[in-house]
Amino acid sequence: MIDFTYITMTMLTLLLSGEHIRLAGSCRDREGRLEVYHDGRWGTVCDDEFDDVDASVACFQLGFG
Repeated sequence: MIDFTYITMTMLTLLLSGEHIRLAGSCRDREGRLEVYHDGRWGTVCDDEFDDVDASVACFQLGFG
């Protein structure tokens, strides 16, 4: 289970907005840069202040449990 106590505003915004996320730029499963679909296009999520909790939320959203 994910502890949402320390989630950053970036990931909270993504969760609440229903934005689509994906991993891109790698030929391997479960690897790559995190991208979000917003305003009709894909963009890379900045890693400033992105921590392990954010990564856990992203993995959960991507179905990696």
